[in-house]
Amino acid sequence: MTFTGYRQTNTISEEDYPEGLKLNKIPKNLAGWAFPALFQTPVGWIVLTESAPSMNYCGWWLCQHEKSDEFLIGFPEKGEEFPGQANLSEGELPITTPWRTICVGETLKPIFESTLGTDLVEPWRLKETSFIKPGKAA
Repeated sequence: MTFTGYRQTNTISEEDYPEGLKLNKIPKNLAGWAFPALFQTPVGWIVLTESAPSMNYCGWWLCQHEKSDEFLIGFPEKGEEFPGQANLSEGELPITTPWRTICVGETLKPIFESTLGTDLVEPWRLKETSFIKPGKAA
C-alpha cells in the first residue's frame, strides 16, 4: 500500500481528485476513490456516498476497472483496518450495513440541499452534552 501526504499517512484514495476530466481520461488509479464521489453528466450531476457507518461493517470505495471506464465497489485492503480490527466485516448475524446512496440532480442545488444522508442515521443518543466546549480545532 502506498502512503502519501502529511506524515505519509494518506492512502491514495484520500488524495486530491482530478476535476473536469471525462471518465475515459481519468488515469487508472488502482487504489481507488473514497466517498463521496461527485460526477457531472451531460444532463446533470450524480453523487455517490455512504451514510450511517458503524464499527460493524467496513467502508467501501470506488475502484476503476482496469480495462474499461466502469467503476466497481472495493473493500478495504490489508492495512486499512481500524487498529485491532479485521480489514473486512466480521460479526454475528444480523449485520447492519451503512446506507449507500445515489443523489441525482440537474444542478448541484438539490444534491447539496439534500438531507438524505442525515435522514438515514440513527438519532443522537448522547443526552448529556454540557462537557462539550467550543474551541480550536486542528
